[in-house]
Amino acid sequence: MMSRFFSHRVAAAWPWLFVTLMVLALGASAPAATPKAAQLTQIIKDVKLLPPSAAPRAASVSETVASGTGLRTGAESRAELTFTDLTITRLGANTVFSFNEGARELSLDSGAILVQVPKGGAAAQVSTAGFTCAVTGGTALCETSKSAPSKVMILEGSGHFCATAGGCVDIPPGEMVIMTSDGRYTQPFKFNVAKVMETAHLITDFPPLPNLYLIAQVILQQAASGASPGSTPPTGTTNATSQRFAAGTPPPAPAGTPNEFGPPATITSPNPYIISNGTAIRTDPTITTNGVTNLGKIYRGQAVDGPFSAFVFGSTSSFDTVSGFDADIGIGGGGVGSGGAGFKFTALRLTGDPTISTLNGQISLGLIAVNSITSSGPGGVLTFPGIRGLLFATENGPITLGPEISFSGQHDINFYARGGGSNLTLDCAVSTTSKIHL
Repeated sequence: MMSRFFSHRVAAAWPWLFVTLMVLALGASAPAATPKAAQLTQIIKDVKLLPPSAAPRAASVSETVASGTGLRTGAESRAELTFTDLTITRLGANTVFSFNEGARELSLDSGAILVQVPKGGAAAQVSTAGFTCAVTGGTALCETSKSAPSKVMILEGSGHFCATAGGCVDIPPGEMVIMTSDGRYTQPFKFNVAKVMETAHLITDFPPLPNLYLIAQVILQQAASGASPGSTPPTGTTNATSQRFAAGTPPPAPAGTPNEFGPPATITSPNPYIISNGTAIRTDPTITTNGVTNLGKIYRGQAVDGPFSAFVFGSTSSFDTVSGFDADIGIGGGGVGSGGAGFKFTALRLTGDPTISTLNGQISLGLIAVNSITSSGPGGVLTFPGIRGLLFATENGPITLGPEISFSGQHDINFYARGGGSNLTLDCAVSTTSKIHL
């Protein structure tokens, strides 16, 4: 759960890349055959096949997946398919996917995929409701959601991005495009390829990619440039796919500072902030409700950011010390060395289960309110899929959660009502696979 640190000394941090580079660079390019079928080469947890004329069923490793057959992954689940032309597709958690052999089209209904096309191979096209992206002899990470910004990241090779609402742009290696749910998208901007290679589950949970030596070259080029690519798009570079933006009006910038580190700023509007079924949380970290995106912060552990209580509350109280908050809780109950993504609000109200994305982000999440945390209808079961450690905390106020909501599926969950006279009242069902810390 700790954030990782990345050095520009690539030779020291990635020695195996250079061996891979020398060995794989000698290999021949793959043929540009049509991917008529794919084989499931890896399955992690819950992966189901969706045949066009039969009920969904559990998938198995080495099974052949025909064109038109969909796949669906569950929470914290992933899968890898290898096509007959050696194209590799990896599916992230909560992803729905299918492919069309004739058009070399990979259809992504929701979730995240990694696509790697062999060098010299014909382009593969990723299609979503909001955009298409042709990946040519390269490796791309794509993510789409109905309620949160979509991303296309080109690790190596090239991509040609086209928004469904209109407008196209070429994406060079080591650059990415972000598109909002209403069709607005940024010009390509650089991201830290080395960081993605260290943190993305579609990289770290699978064997090394065949095109790894080409990704290593991009990492070396970024290191040699002396720049430190970030994940925030440059200002003034947003393309327009509607009349309003064609007139030159830029999209609204996310509230708060673009820096993902440092103490969290309080999100003051709306008050209380409503987390519902329509809320989308990305742990890289952003939170989007009703089309408005706010930025969170990443806590990197006590050694870097100091005691967690001081980080989120501004200071450490005697109750923080006596209660063992810093020693036992942090974000996700991982102790003083733990880390994760966090958001801070004036007040918070829980009314439904948000959509969660941990792509290139954290697996622990802290939701902090200055004054109070409450709940109301419509309610339902809150699962926070993909989150291992979940923290609800108030700086100086009560936590009062009613029977209209319940919690299920978390590894561990923590509730912390802080401040004089602050009560913790849970009139809701809570179920975890590890522990509940009050």
